[in-house]
Amino acid sequence: MVASWLTDVVTTDLDRALHYTHLWGFEWIELRTVGGKSERVPDVNIKKLVRRLSEQDIRVSAIRPSLLESPIADPLAWRNELSDFGEITRFCEKVRCDRIILAPFTAACSASPDRISEALHALDRKCASAGITATIQYGPDTAFSTLRDVIAQLEKGGHQHLRVAATFVPGEHSAGEDPDLVRQHVHQLGHLYVTSTSVHTPAFTEFLGAVSAEGYAGAVSLLMEDGVSQALKASTALHLALRAAAKHAATRAA
Repeated sequence: MVASWLTDVVTTDLDRALHYTHLWGFEWIELRTVGGKSERVPDVNIKKLVRRLSEQDIRVSAIRPSLLESPIADPLAWRNELSDFGEITRFCEKVRCDRIILAPFTAACSASPDRISEALHALDRKCASAGITATIQYGPDTAFSTLRDVIAQLEKGGHQHLRVAATFVPGEHSAGEDPDLVRQHVHQLGHLYVTSTSVHTPAFTEFLGAVSAEGYAGAVSLLMEDGVSQALKASTALHLALRAAAKHAATRAA
């Protein structure tokens, strides 16, 4: 597993984000908005981005383009978005990233399951051609309210290049659901989030050890809920949790 952080939660300024990346001990970042508030990947200054990433020796764990964020009830809109998938592919090639994060479809409650399935099959085919994995976030404003909903859809559709992006929440609903659900479906886990308030909990370290032992080797992205003030403390907690998880997995394997 690798530690990453979603930069625009703190700043959209590229140079400042790269400075914080080194300051907080990261080697990987996740990109959504880079530059002005309207500069969403891939519509950013790619030449500067590639140059600065190379100069700073920083890698990209995932990008979050504005793809499939139109209402699912408007098929013309999301089909047009998918027709521009080549632009996302070229961006991923330039920043050497093979993962995109999507929170698909606003106003999804009015759409039929068949229409959602049609869109995800189309996305899966695009990802297969490009060698990219799309990870699907769940939430109240998307097509999928819970982690369980995403997993059910992926298993029903047999998608080969789609995974789920889970958010760890300590307590009764770890990772958005019963933590056992995530452990049982680690093969479907494509990206993991943790907030700067949850990263300190013993439950998170235990959870990381469990999913690592089950084979998860992807990125764990830190969401800086507290901004810069507590970022170093949160980042250190994430790095320590990842080391403990790796040690746990190695001990279990032995």
